[in-house]
Amino acid sequence: MHQLEAQWAIIPVQHAGAAREGGHRALVTLEWPEYFAADPWLALLLPTRDYNAELLAALAGTRLPRGAVVGAFLAHPFLDLARLLDAVERAGGAGIAAFPGITRLTGGFAATAEQGGLSLANEALRLQVAAERGFATVATVGAPGRGPPAVDLLADWVVAEPRVPRGELPRVRSGVLDYRAGAGSGAWLPLTLRREATPP
Repeated sequence: MHQLEAQWAIIPVQHAGAAREGGHRALVTLEWPEYFAADPWLALLLPTRDYNAELLAALAGTRLPRGAVVGAFLAHPFLDLARLLDAVERAGGAGIAAFPGITRLTGGFAATAEQGGLSLANEALRLQVAAERGFATVATVGAPGRGPPAVDLLADWVVAEPRVPRGELPRVRSGVLDYRAGAGSGAWLPLTLRREATPP
């Protein structure tokens, strides 16, 4: 399992082919704005577009790399999960990630999001449904004090901000991938395996 270190990357769907060439396992998202190149998680949470609708449109014309996991805004109350999972399957995706995950928001921003119906419970329940359909699942914890979710979630992988301690992570089958803002570029961001939080 340790050989996966530095072989995961967040890659915009438009550049998904780069995952094949670079040997990375891809967490595929929408493209993020260039002025937020260092921090795609935060950039993709900005309420400037309908993330899930644009993701569905992008997947319709894409063949994903083998083993790719698709990042969706699972916290959104009006997400049509069945339609999303069908689109991921048609595009050749192997899994679903709660990315951009709502736990990146803290304080007043988090409270406002919850009041608007954007919830961690939605993320966790939708990951469970995806797992029941046979998809690999990737949970996310974006800040200390923001996890684990209330439901009993067992994810395949977790993407977490490095300051989040192990006790605040959901249960995980395969490992924890550290998200380090500033570690990549406008076209990709590497995720490194956190060994001390990886199951034996």
